[in-house]
Amino acid sequence: MESYISKVTSAGRLTLPMKIPKVLGLKGSEYVEVALLGKAVVIRCIREEDEMLKVIRRKVRKSGLTRARVQELVDEARGTPASSKTLDDAES
Repeated sequence: MESYISKVTSAGRLTLPMKIPKVLGLKGSEYVEVALLGKAVVIRCIREEDEMLKVIRRKVRKSGLTRARVQELVDEARGTPASSKTLDDAES
């Protein structure tokens, strides 16, 4: 484990040592997850989850699964009659 010392500004901002963004593959303005573990903080790149979601979306599109079919499956699981309002209608 490598350890670094950084200064926290009066505004509560922390500048990461140059190696950290390089190791995480951060470029420009990106989001990271900051997790509090007791009195320690873990910073991790959340891009991995974005990539996983892209893969899942591609697979769903290829499968032909539609929002209407997802709504039918949700209604079946809940034991409610098929809804006349689909997820597509709810987003409009």
